[in-house]
Amino acid sequence: MSFLKRSIPILTATAIGVATGYYVFEPLLRQYERDTNGTWKKPGDDERIKEIKEEFPIVKKLEGESTKEETAKLEGEFTKEATA
Repeated sequence: MSFLKRSIPILTATAIGVATGYYVFEPLLRQYERDTNGTWKKPGDDERIKEIKEEFPIVKKLEGESTKEETAKLEGEFTKEATA
């Protein structure tokens, strides 16, 4: 019985926190979705992302993109393994 008495305030506080978070942030998220036309990208983000990729090549690697030199190098290694 004591477990039930201890857990009721915790569950109540959790429910109130979730409800308050939904009440506060749901309208903001809907407005942001409308402003970005459902893409969740702000105008100008594509240009900023392109600049970041040029400045930090590791971003391309993390996203799975590769440069022409890396692709040629990997293709050369692949053909060496295939012929061996």
